[in-house]
Amino acid sequence: SVYLEGPLDLKSKPSIAVRGIHLNGWPLNYPYAFRSWKEADWKRFVDIAWTQRVNLLYLWPFMEIIPVPLSVDDRAYLEEVQRVVDYAKNKRGMEVWIMQSANRIATSDCGIRDPRFRTYWVNNCQKDMNPADPAQFERILKSFDAFYSLVNNADGFCMIDSDPGGWPQSPLSEQVKIFKAARKLLDQHSLSGSRTKLVNWMWLGWGRHKFFTSDDAVVAAYDWTEKNPDEDDVAFMEKTIRNFKQNLAEPWELISGMPKYLEAAKSESALNKTVYLPYGAIESEPAFPLTNLGLESVSKVFEKAAEYPELRGVMGNNQLMLLQFPRTYYFYATAWNSAYRTRKQEDMLRDLGDQLYPDNKDLIAEAFLELRDTEPKKISATLDRVNKLISDGDAGHAGPLGRYLFPDHLSVVRNLKLQLEIRLARQALLKGVRNKSGVQEASKLVEDYFDKLLGWNKETGWDKMIDITIWTAPIYESDKEFVEAMSGLKKIIGQDAPYTSYAQIDAFFDANSRTLLRKYGQSSVMIGCIEPMKLTIIQGQ
Repeated sequence: SVYLEGPLDLKSKPSIAVRGIHLNGWPLNYPYAFRSWKEADWKRFVDIAWTQRVNLLYLWPFMEIIPVPLSVDDRAYLEEVQRVVDYAKNKRGMEVWIMQSANRIATSDCGIRDPRFRTYWVNNCQKDMNPADPAQFERILKSFDAFYSLVNNADGFCMIDSDPGGWPQSPLSEQVKIFKAARKLLDQHSLSGSRTKLVNWMWLGWGRHKFFTSDDAVVAAYDWTEKNPDEDDVAFMEKTIRNFKQNLAEPWELISGMPKYLEAAKSESALNKTVYLPYGAIESEPAFPLTNLGLESVSKVFEKAAEYPELRGVMGNNQLMLLQFPRTYYFYATAWNSAYRTRKQEDMLRDLGDQLYPDNKDLIAEAFLELRDTEPKKISATLDRVNKLISDGDAGHAGPLGRYLFPDHLSVVRNLKLQLEIRLARQALLKGVRNKSGVQEASKLVEDYFDKLLGWNKETGWDKMIDITIWTAPIYESDKEFVEAMSGLKKIIGQDAPYTSYAQIDAFFDANSRTLLRKYGQSSVMIGCIEPMKLTIIQGQ
């Protein structure tokens, strides 16, 4: 049995009163992407957040992909969301906000019944509505009405000002018009009635951008590159806040999505109504599923927050919660105790290991650190110990955080194993190139590295994302060491000749691609692995 020896006299006070968490991201595989979670998973996530002293849950049910009238499946899904809200509020004492777009609505279900797996953002499935058009405004209200009538127990509803949603060159009066209509519906449906908060996520700014234009049409969507050059970002958000002050009934609050907007909240005396959400400090999206290390980005969040002592709170975001425990743990430990910001990464990882698997905290800390190690022997030794832990099936006693892990108690260890295998294959490849291995050995090392990457892609579901995320960094971690190794690989392929032709490079990868295509999809192999590495080699010195 769990017990505490008494007497106890413990007191702890948070450095920042409100500590929120927000999940946002793309539809990857279960259990990585939150969109695939069911009710039990969401409750375990709430428990995990609770152990890290989160007291504001910012939940996005994606009403924007649910058409009205509601189907049986969509209604059941929203009822499930309502129960998760109830659990977070009444079992874990959290304040709960619901995210929504101000004007994007679903026009169809895209032919997918379960909203957890429904495609977004797709023309003819979801569209932005112009609030100045009475018929389109009415469609916004019908979506809100269906949403609020079912998810009626949240403490607040937060509308992002754009992305998704927004309307090009729309005046701020139209934004307030939407908020006023939402206020009226919440007064009618919400269990808290007029006490239910409305929140504005200050992101890119309502109506700030121009229409996309093409040769034959003006498209009702933002051109994100074309903001009004005559209006400063801070000045625009000051005007936005004044508009809410003058025209919207209380209670309303703000999310500052960028650090510069904190200055706008300060100048309008609204810091006590503002939660700072530095999007991407813990994890950006869409981003290759990888555990992020390095604490500087999170440390800067609290450095900035300290400049605004009247700030109501801070909020972190995750795309893939089960992979981001290091930075997430550091974020909330620092939010509770500002002195934790100076904690060294090695010590923080040991603290995290104690929260996850206290009997193996040193191994867990070491395994996280080895994800960035460069020496194959060290990585291999740690991987052997991690494999033994998995084969034994017993990580010892579960820590406060570890007891709520899902889908089972070894999920963090398994994710470490798979990522360590990728790291080991990568570093073995780079070492082989530095040692000037032969063409056949280099080919085998490249194939092994790609095989580990592609296996991870398949496990996480990143293979489904390749075609829409090629604008992000390649799936391999490309740093100075990697780029230099690609120059060395080019010499190996050319067998130290003065010039390595494209035909030689193409032939080198031909056998790899044939082998890998038997196991993995065309896009994953070619767009995600072969072609980016070819390009890096060709561009190498």
